[in-house]
Amino acid sequence: MKLWRRYVDDTFVIIASERIDEFHNHLNSINNNIQFTIEKENDNSIAFLDVKITKTENGDIFTNVYRKPTHTDQYLNFKSYQPIQHKAAVVRTLSHRARVIPTKPEDQLTEL
Repeated sequence: MKLWRRYVDDTFVIIASERIDEFHNHLNSINNNIQFTIEKENDNSIAFLDVKITKTENGDIFTNVYRKPTHTDQYLNFKSYQPIQHKAAVVRTLSHRARVIPTKPEDQLTEL
């Protein structure tokens, strides 16, 4: 195994492709009450949390913001009866995410 990262109940693993099924079976054999599901990369990319991770032909890795296909781009209506701090927090959070997650400058600009 080259890499194992976990956040709460999500894991990101880099492992040789021929060992995936063996490793998956091993994890699921440890405790019958905890069963792992598996998602393999598709077109050299995979989503982990809010990040789309893409591997290039030469092995470089790029990241970008990932949105599920059902994402609607709706967050908090500015005209809603919410404290202004909450509305400002949405803008700060989204702009922070746009600066931190995308690897390429053009993707950062698009996200902003």
